[in-house]
Amino acid sequence: RIAAYKVCWTDGVTGANGCATSNSVAAIEQAVKDGVNVINFSIGPGGGGGAFNEPTEVAFLGAAAAGVFVAASAGNSGPSTAPVAHISPWLTTVGNSTHNRTYAGDVALGNGVTVTGASGNANTPSAPLILAKDAGLAGVDPADIKLNQCFGPADTVAPLLDPAKVTGKILVCDRGSNVLVNKSANGKTAGAVGVIIANVPGGATTILNQAHTISTVHITMEDGQKVKDYYAATPGATAALNNLRGIVDPNIVAPQMNSSSSRGPNVANANIMKPDVTAPGTDILAAVSADLTHVQ
Repeated sequence: RIAAYKVCWTDGVTGANGCATSNSVAAIEQAVKDGVNVINFSIGPGGGGGAFNEPTEVAFLGAAAAGVFVAASAGNSGPSTAPVAHISPWLTTVGNSTHNRTYAGDVALGNGVTVTGASGNANTPSAPLILAKDAGLAGVDPADIKLNQCFGPADTVAPLLDPAKVTGKILVCDRGSNVLVNKSANGKTAGAVGVIIANVPGGATTILNQAHTISTVHITMEDGQKVKDYYAATPGATAALNNLRGIVDPNIVAPQMNSSSSRGPNVANANIMKPDVTAPGTDILAAVSADLTHVQ
């Protein structure tokens, strides 16, 4: 069975996310009392590193002494900005490696062309297309990069997208600057029924599967250009987001340490090698609470 112990909260006043060390220690001690066999802990000290006598590490020492296997995250500050976290020899520190299993979805254009991208929820019937540059509120410059990148309330930016233009349509957003899930969230707020995120020249070339709150497909720059060319040449252009499926991607090098995963050396004792192992931690589907104001 799986037991969950909540230690992270969002401050209702400031909106800041945090995981108090006292909460973590209390949860570890309670889990041991409850008789768990394994503790999986994906919270680390800010900036990585740490010390053997840090309260959470000491609590894990008690758990290990009670026969509980402890797996803790190495951290996400790689490759060089911060050292590996959870440096104690009595727990297993796990780095983040890649895997080649992913989910894909299609963008089926009204002209019969279909392009495939990363998606965990592609599920939008045929609907009109609109590029973000054509979906701005009155007075917003169509060349405004923040408009094209679908900035908005999710980024604590005043709305740029016009619901009168977006509602009922599939919105095409350029990648860059704001996080991917904010693009789709801002599209949803403006009334879109689906979102296409397209890579752009000079930007990142990867496509990522993230927890979007609206049907979304993330596509390459080349496929994004196909969508934009079709839109420019076709009044009333339409698209559908569909054919969600799991695939093995031969273009992904795996297993390989993810560049964001924290590395050694162990700042407390360089003779204790950390992380101990790596395991798949990139593009992993996970549960999320519907009450996003009270969970991290």
